[in-house]
Amino acid sequence: MQLVVSSPEFHSTQTPTFTGAPRTKVDEITGRSGESYKAIVYIMLTGGADSYSLLAPYTCTDARLSAEQLANNATTTREQYEAIRQGVALPPEQLLPISDNHVSPGAADVHSGLQQPCETFGIHKDVPIMQDLYTGFNGDEAPSGLWFANTGVLTKPVVKANYRDVSAVTQLFAHNTQQDNTRRIDPFQLERGTGVLGRMADALHSTNYKTSGVSIRDSTVTLAGTPGYSPQYRIVNTNAGSTQFNPNPTDASMQDRIFDLNNATMADSGFFAETWAAKSIDAIKLNEQMAEWLNPNSANLTASFGCDDLCSKLKVIAQLIKSAGSGDGQRNVHREMFYATTGGWDMHSMVLPNLERRVSHVNEAISQFVTELKAQGKYDQVVIIETSDFARTLDPNGNIGVDHGWGGNYFMIGGDVKGGQIVNRYPDDILNPDGSQGPSNVGRGRMIPSMAWDSVWHALAQWMGVEEADMDHILPNRHNFPAGSFLEATDLFRSADGVVRKERKALRK
Repeated sequence: MQLVVSSPEFHSTQTPTFTGAPRTKVDEITGRSGESYKAIVYIMLTGGADSYSLLAPYTCTDARLSAEQLANNATTTREQYEAIRQGVALPPEQLLPISDNHVSPGAADVHSGLQQPCETFGIHKDVPIMQDLYTGFNGDEAPSGLWFANTGVLTKPVVKANYRDVSAVTQLFAHNTQQDNTRRIDPFQLERGTGVLGRMADALHSTNYKTSGVSIRDSTVTLAGTPGYSPQYRIVNTNAGSTQFNPNPTDASMQDRIFDLNNATMADSGFFAETWAAKSIDAIKLNEQMAEWLNPNSANLTASFGCDDLCSKLKVIAQLIKSAGSGDGQRNVHREMFYATTGGWDMHSMVLPNLERRVSHVNEAISQFVTELKAQGKYDQVVIIETSDFARTLDPNGNIGVDHGWGGNYFMIGGDVKGGQIVNRYPDDILNPDGSQGPSNVGRGRMIPSMAWDSVWHALAQWMGVEEADMDHILPNRHNFPAGSFLEATDLFRSADGVVRKERKALRK
């Protein structure tokens, strides 16, 4: 009976025509030879993180004000921050200071071409790993952490007068739509049903890279590509190990016989029978491999990963990264995309104590993950990028909480990352000199992003090896932005320094 229900005839009511040859399994397709491994780990803080408490102004003097601002009696960014945040403004003693540019203090940022409005910024005291990575552990190693300032979902560059043009498409300030748009990077759904990492896998697969997409525990559009373009992404649980397929067969040769029943078919064989056979064999083979790669007794990880939620998810990702390589028993994969979430960031009340608990957890998880990647010798080959639905309002509500915002501050880390920089200019127009809403403040400190997520993904796609001809597939909305305004791989990655940098224009003055 087990053999009957494993056959394509049983599930499709079609009689397949076999070639007589065994089926080529997905893991047996080699792709490019000698290609190194690279991976993106996409972490989403679901609920909308208060990112203006993750990266806040620290020391902002009049020396960073323009002549026009001085003539208009403008206040510094720190003064604006304190005025609008009121009781939820983080004082300097609760922040870990970093310079505006650790490598070259006072230098213009690579996106806007402008100097930051503050000499120093502060990272939340409960995320010391980000200070360590930003400064290279105070000079002991190359800086490998950076921040993206005032970044978010945009359909085109906008100002306060026309920002509702974006809202009409993306439904600003709503969890579901903003999470969806952050995962897709396709506001007009020109590549319907796909996400930015899935389309990246499509492009890489089409140029003979062997790709893999893995989501930890959740189904996500982020990793969904165009059907038939690249291998479908997998969902992996965080439970120890992987449940083996048919662990107690009635016959020792059962699996070989199942493979024989689902061997390669002729070109004119039934489509439904072929689909069942192909998917079944790939699933059985993947299950067999996952049971080996995620075996808690053979993982031999250096880091303890002794915490729950995000820690357990990053542990699984670390095991899979360790299993990637060209040796016997390793996964033959060139480019890999991982997706993981951690919730609890929708803090409409008591934001400061709630934020402390959440960021402490992220700090521990990231610390363990970086330790493990360094021990594996793969830190230079992995990029971790953090996102969220949106930032929160700078202006608190009556419950000592903060509500749904827009442009926010996010971190990216990796051994190849040009750390020690804040990419894009931190907003310095939160409030006017008279205390009214500034030019980029559309209400209660909801800041219009001055950099689109599309720009960040442009540089990441280049780093992964995507060719320029495929960028329209990955970033279908990019032509709504000025030519040359997106980040390049040379802006963010050391290994890309040999690439000629394109001239860029700032998205805003």
